[in-house]
Amino acid sequence: MGLIDKGIDWYIHNILTRKVEDYNSPGMLFVKFNSPSGQVFSRIVLIPESILARFEDIIVEKNGLDGEKLLYLIGKKSGYNIGQVFQAPQYSEKNAKSTMMYLEFIMKFNFSTWARGGDLLEKDGEKKKFVVRYKGHIVCSKNGKGYMLTQGIDTGFLSYLMNDLSLEGTQIRCEGRQDEECEEIVATKEYFDSTNTSFIDLQSVPLEIAKEQNQYKKFNEKRTCKFAKYSLKQLITSKKFILDNRIITYSNLRFVNISDIFLYVLENLLEHGEMKDWLYQISFEEGQGVIDIHDLNSVTNLVSALGWGDLIVRQEKSDIFFYLDLFPWRVLEKDISDFSLVSGFISGMVSKVLKKEVKLRKIEKGYHDNRFSLKIS
Repeated sequence: MGLIDKGIDWYIHNILTRKVEDYNSPGMLFVKFNSPSGQVFSRIVLIPESILARFEDIIVEKNGLDGEKLLYLIGKKSGYNIGQVFQAPQYSEKNAKSTMMYLEFIMKFNFSTWARGGDLLEKDGEKKKFVVRYKGHIVCSKNGKGYMLTQGIDTGFLSYLMNDLSLEGTQIRCEGRQDEECEEIVATKEYFDSTNTSFIDLQSVPLEIAKEQNQYKKFNEKRTCKFAKYSLKQLITSKKFILDNRIITYSNLRFVNISDIFLYVLENLLEHGEMKDWLYQISFEEGQGVIDIHDLNSVTNLVSALGWGDLIVRQEKSDIFFYLDLFPWRVLEKDISDFSLVSGFISGMVSKVLKKEVKLRKIEKGYHDNRFSLKIS
């Protein structure tokens, strides 16, 4: 790596990410930056890596190739819409150079947040072929799969960038499968067929979600929490959370920091109740396993730091419910009746604190004063 590349890496790692990611508000995490097309604004959330790794494992174990295809679709649809939300420039002969420069910066940002390093080995906009290498990528280095966050997200983002839904991606090497590093190829079907490389063909399935226009900012602009006291930045400063080489950990958990779009696409595409049950149970068990949770206040503070909103746990006689104010809003919420990951993880932590099983997942949605809330009972 030359001095210029090292300088770019240092700038992205130490300066740009701090300006782009806003961790200053309890209950709410943001990505904000100016793109060539305008100002980018999105809520982000932290999700335990172990939940996603175990969920991929059980989906593939129970559903085989159909499970792999579903997980890949979740990632690809998320990546495509992240490209749209980030107002990424779409490739054309006129802006080919600037689009490839944008891709380089985005991938370097990715290398410093979701992985412990990486390289964009090949970027050919004309042939629509891209080769990416990762070290220590989130989830796939743990379980050897990475259908959602490695090949899925990258393929979806590049599909948006290249304005071509037919692009597909495949991971040809993976640390989680005992390879030295992860390597994926995103390219056309013709390339994969000509090289006899196996890949998942989604057959240009539509990926775009409904336009949200001004509704998104209305529901998600920065507001003051009533219950949570500490921002993620404050908890990092106090060493409750560890930010090491842009990798976020708390207690025994590593976290994925990702646009809230992913959480919504994940919940929306799990059509079968059985799959939602698996996601809930895995999330519940991971919540129970969080080491540094000792009382309900620590549950509130952790949920706040994850960017999930402002949590209060209410106990009325023998009844318990969770009220989660300022939950990230997306237009897809109208199609989701059960936020299994969120309700399962909170239920697991509360069960640990109260030393009894508390499994809550019935959702009531609220829209008071442009604040989106969930009552979980």
